[in-house]
Amino acid sequence: MTVTFKSVDVVNKSVECQNADWKKHKVRCKHNRGIEDRLKEEELDGSVSLQQWNGVLRRWNQMFKPILNLVFLNALTLQSNPTKCETHYLTIVLEPRSLTKAANTDDEIRRSFTLSDVFVSSFEEALRQVASSENNLEIMIKSTLAESAKIRARGGLGCGVVMVRVNKVGLDIFTPLGFVENMDDVRVDKDWEGTLKMCIDRGITV
Repeated sequence: MTVTFKSVDVVNKSVECQNADWKKHKVRCKHNRGIEDRLKEEELDGSVSLQQWNGVLRRWNQMFKPILNLVFLNALTLQSNPTKCETHYLTIVLEPRSLTKAANTDDEIRRSFTLSDVFVSSFEEALRQVASSENNLEIMIKSTLAESAKIRARGGLGCGVVMVRVNKVGLDIFTPLGFVENMDDVRVDKDWEGTLKMCIDRGITV
């Protein structure tokens, strides 16, 4: 079975762009970088370190970015509710296929996980679940909304946020998505959850 996706134009920040816009970039990265100290110290049962799992998850996230873009669009029904990306985000929960063997090749990384759960949550709900002193999420949300307004002013759809989580290894990655063109012609996939599961299970990334 072959799955073909229409290309979606998204914002990809270069190193130069990140350096020039460091204040915004570091807010978005702060959550992802906050785990680095414990990654160096902790190991999971089976001798695969958290640092290794972090590398696998980040690479997996890069590979599946086209899938995440389209699943996000359909999960939040942005074709008919374009402003929903300003109030909600998507969480994808993954299950490792093995806790004792770290993936090394791209083919192994594509098939490192199965889909455990996927759901849409509101930013308001997420903020209620974190301590008031832990405002990194709130800062990231405000930064994303500000960037979204700029993209909409240029005729695009705006920005969204996907969180990819692996509960068994205690890792998650926040991924801002910037849609710089109108999505009216992107097909609606009512079975987006089934499509996501099939792509993850089979390692389909394009």
